[in-house]
Amino acid sequence: MLYNMDKKQNTDWYIQAFDKWYPIVYQQRNEQEAKEQVNFVLSELDLSPHHKVLDLCCGYGRHIQYIKEKIPTTIGIDISTYLLRKAQESLKNTVIIVRGDIRCLPFKHNTFDAVLSFFTSFGYFANEKDNIKQIKNVYNVLKGNGLFFLDYLNPEQAINIKMNRTKRIINNYTVIETRWYDDKTKILKKKVEIFSDENTIMTTYVEHVRIYMCSELETMLKQNNFAIMKTFGDYKKNKYTELSPRLIIVSKKNE
Repeated sequence: MLYNMDKKQNTDWYIQAFDKWYPIVYQQRNEQEAKEQVNFVLSELDLSPHHKVLDLCCGYGRHIQYIKEKIPTTIGIDISTYLLRKAQESLKNTVIIVRGDIRCLPFKHNTFDAVLSFFTSFGYFANEKDNIKQIKNVYNVLKGNGLFFLDYLNPEQAINIKMNRTKRIINNYTVIETRWYDDKTKILKKKVEIFSDENTIMTTYVEHVRIYMCSELETMLKQNNFAIMKTFGDYKKNKYTELSPRLIIVSKKNE
């Protein structure tokens, strides 16, 4: 069941990026990967069927379809109408999904036992206060001692990207991605260009992710009354280093 809690018009980059082209650009993020990641989360957070879980930026339901098998009371939220419609089709109304903004979560305080944030769904806003607002909102909707799972890119690697260009052929489309890190703004940018097989440009946009070092993220969480519980560098429980593929932080809401 889909509820639209955000009626405002929004023209930010993520509105264009997380639309019909998203499944093309991120085709490599498959179902098997999602299932393995969910199993990791359920184990590390020790979640049980009686718990209540929120999947932040749930997209088309890649993770939530597996979470709901173990945690019946799971809710997803995203701002993309297109991706939520796709989620609604695949989940067949077995899960409540909500259209809303992560800076203003439309849930009562102390609602969830865990809030999950997969695949770098943090740092989307140019205004620092908006990124902090996201953490504050997570704190508000969590129950006492509730857990916040944050899966983020490796910032040590991101800051060293000066100009990286890749080209892929996906479903008869040519996808060209150009990445670079802006030292002044501390933002990792990725320009996406998609061409048809006739070499006609179909769309172009630039993704922005504010890069926070591990110590900065931990400080932000602590300043907003979270305790750091665990840190990993991947979904295989390896220690986080500058060579890790991911930065994963599990924190707990202090009473």
